[in-house]
Amino acid sequence: MTTSVPGTTSTFRSDTHAVAIGRAVKAATAHAGRTQAELSTEADIGLNSLSRRLNGHVPFTFPELVRVCHVLGIPLADLTERAERIAASLSA
Repeated sequence: MTTSVPGTTSTFRSDTHAVAIGRAVKAATAHAGRTQAELSTEADIGLNSLSRRLNGHVPFTFPELVRVCHVLGIPLADLTERAERIAASLSA
């Protein structure tokens, strides 16, 4: 997936898995009734950094995913299974 960067002439290729995990985290955040600002604060990820990760521009690190799952009260395995389904649908 190629995306243009607003305000520039550059483009980059988003990693399908980074996009998928970002979408899975967005869905889990909404399902938990939390806001991105709350997740950012409680998972100790800056709001701009979280936004870039949720949109697939930058991949989450493993420690970040562990903290996100802890904040949202979900097992990491559930989040990765959801992300795998999303990645499969993006590749189809």
